[in-house]
Amino acid sequence: MSWQSTGSSAMKDRMTYLVTELGKCQQKMGTGYLSAFPTSWFDRLEAYQPVWAPYYTIHKIMAGLIDQYQRAGNNQALQIVIGMAKYFGNRIDNVIKTQGMSGWQRILDVEWGGMNEALYTLYEITGDPEYLKTANYFDHFSFTRPLAAGVDALAGLHANTHIPEVIGSQRGYEVTGNITFNKIANFFFDTIKNTRSYATAGNNDYEYWTTPHSLGDTTNGNSEESCTQYNMQKVARHLFEWTANVEYADFYERAMWGGIIGNMHHRDFGKYIYYMPLAGGFVKGWGDPYNSFWCCYGTMIESHAKLGDSIYFTSTDSNDLFINQFVSSTVRWVHATITQDAGFPNSTTYTTRITINDVKNPNAWKLQLRIPEWATSPQNSIKLNGKSIPGPFRPSSYLLVDSVWTSGDTLEVYFPMSLSIMRLDDNRKRFQNTYAISYGPIVLAGIYDSISESFQNQLIGDLNSPDSWIHRTSATELEFTANDQRGSSVKLIPLAYVVDEPYVVYFDANPPPTLKSIQSVLTQNGQPLYLRHSGPDFYNNWIYSSPVSSSQENEATWIIFEGLVQEKENVVASELISFEPYNFDQGFYIIHNGPSNTPATNWTLQTATAGPAPWPQYFQEAASFWVRPGLSDSSKVSFESYDHPGYYISTYNQIDPCTPSQCRTLCGYSTCTAVYLRKLVQTSEFFQSSTFIFTNPVTSSSSKQIVNRQFDQPQKYGGGFRKLTNN
Repeated sequence: MSWQSTGSSAMKDRMTYLVTELGKCQQKMGTGYLSAFPTSWFDRLEAYQPVWAPYYTIHKIMAGLIDQYQRAGNNQALQIVIGMAKYFGNRIDNVIKTQGMSGWQRILDVEWGGMNEALYTLYEITGDPEYLKTANYFDHFSFTRPLAAGVDALAGLHANTHIPEVIGSQRGYEVTGNITFNKIANFFFDTIKNTRSYATAGNNDYEYWTTPHSLGDTTNGNSEESCTQYNMQKVARHLFEWTANVEYADFYERAMWGGIIGNMHHRDFGKYIYYMPLAGGFVKGWGDPYNSFWCCYGTMIESHAKLGDSIYFTSTDSNDLFINQFVSSTVRWVHATITQDAGFPNSTTYTTRITINDVKNPNAWKLQLRIPEWATSPQNSIKLNGKSIPGPFRPSSYLLVDSVWTSGDTLEVYFPMSLSIMRLDDNRKRFQNTYAISYGPIVLAGIYDSISESFQNQLIGDLNSPDSWIHRTSATELEFTANDQRGSSVKLIPLAYVVDEPYVVYFDANPPPTLKSIQSVLTQNGQPLYLRHSGPDFYNNWIYSSPVSSSQENEATWIIFEGLVQEKENVVASELISFEPYNFDQGFYIIHNGPSNTPATNWTLQTATAGPAPWPQYFQEAASFWVRPGLSDSSKVSFESYDHPGYYISTYNQIDPCTPSQCRTLCGYSTCTAVYLRKLVQTSEFFQSSTFIFTNPVTSSSSKQIVNRQFDQPQKYGGGFRKLTNN
C-alpha cells in the first residue's frame, strides 16, 4: 500500500526480498506450512488445549502475501499463499473427518481473524473450488446464524474476534452472491452503529460489546480497541462499494477522525495505541516501537499506509467518480486527473478545491460530490468555475455535477462546520446528560492542563445550543474554549490531535453528586451514631453504626450517587441511590452480601467493588437502595434494597458482632453496632433502628475530588498498558 502511494523503489526492493525469504522458509519446511510458530500449536488447537489464535496470525500472513500479488504483481507471493491454503485445507478436512462439523465449530471459538476473507479472495484469483470449500469452513455458526436471522446476540462477545468474520462474509457475498452473507453484514453494521457506538464511531470496551444502548459504564481508559476501528472501516467500505450509500462514507470519515488519525503519535513516530481512552483524566497509552508490537500496531501501520484508499470511488461503468473524503490528493482516472486541495478541517473559508486536468472524454462522466451529514449550514456553497451551483444541499447525500469538462475546470466547495452535542448511547436516566462535543465529524477533547482540580468531567451548558457557550478561538487552528455555567472554562482540541495531554471526551452536564453523612435516629449514651466503614482495608471493610471521633470523620462521610442500576418501571417512583466511601478510590460501594447467607434476614453490609466498570448486574443491584420516607418518622429517611424489596438497612436488635477488644480495633469504641440488610418487622424497634437522617458531611477535609460515577477516577496512564489480551 505504501509502495502504491509512493512508488518508492527501495520499498519495492524490500518487500520483494521479504517475500523471497518467506518462500525459502516454506520450501525448507516442505509441506506448504508457513509461520513463525510450529505446527504443534494447531495440534493443541485441534485437541482443544490452551493456545491463543494461531489462525489469526496465519490470516495476517496470507492477507499480506495476497496484497503483494494483487498490488505489486509478485507471483511468488501467490504461490506461497496457494501452498498455505492447500496445507490448511487438508488439515481442516481431516479435523472434520475425525471430529465432525461440531468439533470444527468448537475450534472456531478461538479467534481466527479473517481466514474466510483471504480464502474467498484466493478463490476469486485462481478459480480453484478447493479454496472456496475451505473458505466456507470458516463460517462460525454461533455468531453468523443470529445475524442472518436479524437477531442481536452480540452482548458479551469479543469485538475483534468477530468483526473480521463479518468482513469475510462480505467477501463471500462478493465472490459467490450468497445473499445470506449480505444479510449478515448489513444487520451487523446497523446494529453496531445504532446501538453500541460512541461519538468516535468506536464500539467496544475492554475489547467486548455490551448490551444495546448501555454505554454509560464503559467510558474508561480501555474503550475502543484500535483494531476494531480499522476493521469497522473495512466493513463500511465494502457496504459502500455495494450500494454507494453515503451513510457508509459518513461513518468512514467519523471513524477515521475518531480512532485512526489520533492513534499514531504525531511527534514521536513509531508509537501507536491499543485503546482510545474516553474517560476523564486519562492519557493515551503509547506503545514502544521496539517492545510493544501488539495486534493494534499492525492494523495502525496498515491504516496509515492506506489513508488514500477511500477518498475516491468509481462506478462499475466508469461513468461516475465519487469524491468521498476531503483530503489533499490526486487521482489519475480513466477520464481525467482530479486534484483536491483540501481546506478541511481547519479552514473557515473553503472545504476543498477540486481541479480537473488531462480530460480525455469531456462528455462521458460526472462527479458525485459527498455532502456530509454534518453539512447543515445555510451557508453551504459549491461553485463550478466561479459560478454558484444552486442548492439546497441535503446533508448525507451526493450532489451530481454534470458538465462538459475541460482541463482547468475548478470546483470550490465550502461546507461550514458547526458544533454539535452527541449524547452517549445509554437509555438509563443517569446518563441522559452524558455527552461528547463534535465539530463537524471531529470529536473534541477537553485538555486537563486547562482544567481546575474540581472540574473533572463536568461541563455544564445548554446542550441544545452549544454555540452559546463553546467558541472557536483560532481562525487557523482547531482550538476552542467551553465556558461552564459555573464560571470555569476548558480548552478543547480534536481528540485526534491529543498526544500526551490528559484529556476528557465524555462530559457530564448533571450536577455533582452529593456529599453527606448519615446519622441514625438512635443515640448511644447521648452521642450521635453515624454509618461508617471500618477502615482502610478495601476488601474487608464492614459498615457500622458508631460515634465518630475527629480522626474518623472521613469514614463517616459518603458520596451519594444516583443508583447504579436502571429503575424498574413497576416500582413506585422514589430516589434510587448508591453510597460511595468518601476516602476511598471510586468504584467501592456499600453493598449487601446477598441471599447466600441463610436465613436471608441478616445480611451484613460492607464496602466492596466488582472491579473496573462496567460492573456485573448483581453488583449494581446489591449497591442500589431506594430512599423511602423514614419508617419511624416520615420527615427522615429509610433505605430499602433495590433487588430485595421489603429489606432495609438496619441496626435492628443492636447485635454486636465483635468483642470489646475487636470493636476498639475496628471502630475505635468499646461497642459498635453492625449494620445489616434486614427484612421489615412491624415493630417500633425495627422502625427506629432503620431510620436515618441525611446531615451535612462531618468531614472537614476538602481535598477529595467528587465526580460522577460513570467515569473512572482520573489517572495519569493510558489504557494501552492495562489489558493486552490478544495477539
